[in-house]
Amino acid sequence: MFSQAIQKAMNFTWPVVCSFSTIGGKTESPIGACVLLNDEGWIITVAHLFIPRFKFQQDQKNVEAYNLEVDKINSDDKLNENQKRKKISKISKDEKWITNFSDVAFIDKNQYTVERVISNTQLDIAIAKLKDFKPQESVEYPVFKQPTEIMPGKSVCKLGFPFNSINSELVKTDGREFFRFINNPFPMALFPIDGITTRTLKGEKTKDGFENLFIETSSPGLRGQSGGPIFDTNGVIWGIQSHTAHLSLGFSPKINRNGKEVEENQFINLGVGVHPVTISQFLERNGIKYQTADY
Repeated sequence: MFSQAIQKAMNFTWPVVCSFSTIGGKTESPIGACVLLNDEGWIITVAHLFIPRFKFQQDQKNVEAYNLEVDKINSDDKLNENQKRKKISKISKDEKWITNFSDVAFIDKNQYTVERVISNTQLDIAIAKLKDFKPQESVEYPVFKQPTEIMPGKSVCKLGFPFNSINSELVKTDGREFFRFINNPFPMALFPIDGITTRTLKGEKTKDGFENLFIETSSPGLRGQSGGPIFDTNGVIWGIQSHTAHLSLGFSPKINRNGKEVEENQFINLGVGVHPVTISQFLERNGIKYQTADY
């Protein structure tokens, strides 16, 4: 049912890797998805993908203050190395402070740095501009559903990059700092999962005037599909995958496990994506070029 639509969506669905390191020495490179909107190098994805970027900006004052204290102690000639280490160990710090980050989108065979992000965390939507973007010839850009009501029962599919992982390290050399991927997960395999539209979830209008709407689907979004498209059998995008809701079914059957009777709480996992009404408002407000279907 979705084979042709998936082939179409593969032309505009790409991975985004948001690497970061903390002052405690932890390095991670979570993977999300994005949709390439146009030949100007704008992508659309979810806001939570850029949490490391936002946190880095928030942590900078604390990191700078900590480093100043460390430098002050290290430059004190009256202290020996052991005394310096003891004094430094007593300086207050949060191991989760982010000291370095890098947001990179992989479009076709090219790697692009994200140079600008416009986001709304309440709506979990973000658009980003890729640095020095070079559009490929004969690329098919996405078409979005018209910003109207969505009825239950429409067959839709999600696409993204679950079941991939990246091991990375922060490399410092020749005055430069960059993240190096220890394993090579590229090219990443796309993974689809289908379902039907179930409900429209509506929250209060945001302070800046956006409709707070989400589309719910009967299938969950998998980790690595966040920011990817929710599309119909024609490849038209009906939403941008945001998160998965885990709703209790209200019954807990008892089973025997290792000789003990235990209750198993039953849940259903439902996908939640940004609604086309909200997508359209966000793109229009920010003057981003995109295409709309005739339905």
